[in-house]
Amino acid sequence: MAIEMQDVIGNMADLDGISLSQNPTVLKVLKDHQKNCHAIVTHMYDIYYVQPRNPVEQIAYNEVKRTVRRQGDGAERPLTESVFKSWSAGEEQSNQMTRKQAANDQVDELLEMAISARASDIHINIKTETQIQLRIHGVLIEHAQFSAHEGQAIVAVMFQSYALTSFGQEEAQDGQFYYTSKRGRTYLIRLNKLIMVGGGITCKCRLRDTADVTDLATAGYSMAQLDLLSEMMSRGQGLLVITGGVNSGKSTSLTALLNSIPDCYSILEISDTVEVRLPHVCHVELPSEGENLEKRIAAVQDSTVRQDSDYLAIGEMRNRATASKAEVMGLQGRFVLSTGHASDPASFYLRMTSTADFGMSVNTVLSPRFMVGLVSQTLVETLCPACALQSPDPLAIARTIFTTPAAYVAHLQHGLGEAATGIRFHRPGGCSECYSTGLSGRTVIAEILPFDAATRAIFRSGNFDQVKAHMAERHLETKHEHALHKVLAGKVDPLLLARRIDPLGATNISTWGQGR
Repeated sequence: MAIEMQDVIGNMADLDGISLSQNPTVLKVLKDHQKNCHAIVTHMYDIYYVQPRNPVEQIAYNEVKRTVRRQGDGAERPLTESVFKSWSAGEEQSNQMTRKQAANDQVDELLEMAISARASDIHINIKTETQIQLRIHGVLIEHAQFSAHEGQAIVAVMFQSYALTSFGQEEAQDGQFYYTSKRGRTYLIRLNKLIMVGGGITCKCRLRDTADVTDLATAGYSMAQLDLLSEMMSRGQGLLVITGGVNSGKSTSLTALLNSIPDCYSILEISDTVEVRLPHVCHVELPSEGENLEKRIAAVQDSTVRQDSDYLAIGEMRNRATASKAEVMGLQGRFVLSTGHASDPASFYLRMTSTADFGMSVNTVLSPRFMVGLVSQTLVETLCPACALQSPDPLAIARTIFTTPAAYVAHLQHGLGEAATGIRFHRPGGCSECYSTGLSGRTVIAEILPFDAATRAIFRSGNFDQVKAHMAERHLETKHEHALHKVLAGKVDPLLLARRIDPLGATNISTWGQGR
């Protein structure tokens, strides 16, 4: 924010104190020295001050400044008439509405830009300045920089005016709201805010088109995996869980599965936030936090029994309370679908049976008709066909064990033979066709593990190293084998793939070195 020096306040007379910071230590020191020091302290610990005129005022200001600096590093600026009026509690309502509308306009502009760029997330990081980034096809792209004050106003408006929740100095805060774009599509915007060291703010905004339902056939699964999913969904009861890390497409895949169920079946979804509403699904929201949570969960569980649903979807298994819903309904003979965080099937099984996590009985999980299977997946960037490279960028190679692009290409050709000629690589900076990202989207890389007798025996023994051999024996694709087809087709850069899963090689591709 620019300071007009001719506007600088030089006299403390008739000025009422104000603090935007709710830090009790800051509030106390301002109150203690209010007779001899006038300063405004913001959430970012910026200090706007009236210049001391004598030693007493200088000592008071120095004490205020030392106290504030122990809380966080902010800017230090002379206090002007315009700054004081803009923050003063006695400011005219018309000026308040003008500032609020300006922040609203900035929020709308930011959301429209993110939607137009097909961004999945907006990152707002506020320190001495505000940095805004868009995550497009999994990659963070620099979007804009604002002053810290403007960034605070944007985040405050998102929470207060849009999400209708308080915006204070809590270390962590969540919120959500629905936003209708200029094109008439409705998006669910989910907010998460954290206070950083030094008093800065980092706010992440997840965007989800509430009408965007991915078709299961085009989600990225192979034909063999689609057949396996279809066979699993035809079971009369049991639990099928889609697992993966953050932003791995779990909820999208769950919605695609629900959308694939014929509307002659009764489907009930219970989630803390319903992101996409399907016409043939009954959606129920049950927050994962709040008062009397266990009582509310028990009431919903009792009701689901009487709902006579063929399929029950539970948005996410994240703790004992939410996992108990899946456990009870699965044991009662329902077909239950859910999602959960884990990097592979064995890790999610350990979460299910860990007393520190879901606390489910091993005998329950490994009973013949309880677990149907586990889907483990991640999302990998797909290359822009207009600008993909035939040889990797030298900067990308610099982050590997290879010395030159030619050495890496030779490595691929040695392992994959003539098929490696179709491999393409990411162009940094992209082109006009791909919003300068070099990417066209993201695709699922997955492995699906049915819980047959052999799988249950492996998990009961605890010898998880046998899972890979079991999948090979049953001709089930691992993530690397699934990804290899997309790499050879020139759709996925093997270097980008290696950032999501282990690099392709002899340890995970059985045909490695046989194609020469």
